[in-house]
Amino acid sequence: MTTAAGLLPLLTETSLQAQVIQPLVISIVFGIFASTLLVLFMIPAAYAILADFGLVHKHEEI
Repeated sequence: MTTAAGLLPLLTETSLQAQVIQPLVISIVFGIFASTLLVLFMIPAAYAILADFGLVHKHEEI
């Protein structure tokens, strides 16, 4: 998240050098935000759905 926040000032920059880098910055920031949302919401939801169907087994102690 700090990487995305650190790259946000490059999105508002208007210099020629920044315009060359802006597509890279956009894809990095979008990737970081998308992966964060995926990990926080989709993975636990998928685990809960699989657990309802009985496809997730609990670990047994030895």
